[in-house]
Amino acid sequence: SEFTDNKADTGAGISSSGSGASVSDSEFTGNDAGTGAGIASTGDGLTVEGSEFTDNKADTGAGISSSGEGATVSDSEFTGNDATNGAGIASTGDNLNVEDSKFTDNTAETGAGISSTGNNASVSGSEFTGNEATTGAGIASSGDDLTVDDSKFTDNTADTGAGISSSGSGATVSDS
Repeated sequence: SEFTDNKADTGAGISSSGSGASVSDSEFTGNDAGTGAGIASTGDGLTVEGSEFTDNKADTGAGISSSGEGATVSDSEFTGNDATNGAGIASTGDNLNVEDSKFTDNTAETGAGISSTGNNASVSGSEFTGNEATTGAGIASSGDDLTVDDSKFTDNTADTGAGISSSGSGATVSDS
């Protein structure tokens, strides 16, 4: 599915409040919202796979805004998105899982690639390139137990944490 140039206060592409929402092989381009220009989800268990988020704009979550627990994003690309918080992904729920995804040329005050305030966020096999933020150009995490594995951070720019800014306890970075 394609979602292009839509405007809304919440969820210009998709707004979901139920549990278990699933989005695959979709494109979100040029959408504009206060929260979740591409996808705004408040339910638990959001799954996004093989999707592209390009040139979306929002206050929170230009690509994806998720406030439920257990959101999973895999094999997706976030390019040229712009937000105050979380240009690629803004997550406030626990147990965010991001796998094999690319975050390129996104801009935000906090978390140009990913902004996570929940606990137990996990990022693996992902690439963060050319992102710009005041805090956390690649990843900004304030929750406990952030885990980053097998990920690359290249040419990101920030006042604090060009690659990763973690203010929670128990952060683990390996093979990155």
